[in-house]
Amino acid sequence: MGRCRRPSGKTQSGIDDNINWEARYSQACDDIKTGKFSGYAEAARHHGLKYQTLCNRFLGYHRPATQAHQAQQILSPAQEEVLVDWCIFLGLTGHPVHKKSIRFKVKQLSGRDVGPKYINAFLKRHKKDLRFCKPAGLDPKRAQAFNPTAVHEHFKLVD
Repeated sequence: MGRCRRPSGKTQSGIDDNINWEARYSQACDDIKTGKFSGYAEAARHHGLKYQTLCNRFLGYHRPATQAHQAQQILSPAQEEVLVDWCIFLGLTGHPVHKKSIRFKVKQLSGRDVGPKYINAFLKRHKKDLRFCKPAGLDPKRAQAFNPTAVHEHFKLVD
């Protein structure tokens, strides 16, 4: 019979779990600093974290992956936030955003070409804010009602 690996509690969903883990590690470090726990082992057990990783984080030997690999990232966190805001703005104004348009905008911001895997990872990182779906067409009756005369009359009523 083969070995059976005990699950570590981490799931494969990725980004959201990383944020949760980072919050737990920072909370454990804060608890150690304030004296809530007498040592690393006690804090690690309480927060469900690995002892060695907590020690390394507390002593400053290791940083979270998002901070440690900032030099390798194509876009800075601020640029990514601007890109997310741009996508949301276009969505609110009724202009559908395509993955190719995001790739083009990333190239404009960073000067580097990115592949489809980068866009999929970008969407996974920001899945709470961004969602892609097939756009629905405009109902012909609504399109017919949206004419210059109707718009002019509407704004006359508003004033």
